[in-house]
Amino acid sequence: IPYHITSPLLRHAFLESRPPHAMTLLIQREVAEKICDQHDRGMLTILVQLFGQPHIVRHVPASAFLPPPKVESSVLHIACFDEPKASPAVIKQIFRLAKVGFGQKRKMLRNSIGGIPQGMERMQQTGIDPTGRPQELTIEKWMDLAKAFCEEQEP
Repeated sequence: IPYHITSPLLRHAFLESRPPHAMTLLIQREVAEKICDQHDRGMLTILVQLFGQPHIVRHVPASAFLPPPKVESSVLHIACFDEPKASPAVIKQIFRLAKVGFGQKRKMLRNSIGGIPQGMERMQQTGIDPTGRPQELTIEKWMDLAKAFCEEQEP
């Protein structure tokens, strides 16, 4: 696929349509590595890992293409879960919170998510360190935080 549409394609595949059973894509190596990373997450990492288990099948050198691109590529396989790790409401809340957090990626969580109503309280409730950064949160911590906000909205 054209590398510039990787994120929109994955968002559409998981959020706008019925998720596939599996996906195998040739994408930019740096993006594939980021999607699979367990320690330095981004919004795309969170999205993919909520819906499936990604792994890099192989790396493809630029020399495999004519003309060779300026970037390396990787074959990424995503084995999709039967059901996402979270409910649609929690997934929506995760992306609402992640948008705030990653919108100010270099800032501590207390300065991004902590600035929204009940943000500090929900981080404390879920055991999230407000001096951390959004890319440090595990998928499970994003889900816990989103669930805490969802519970607040229930009548």
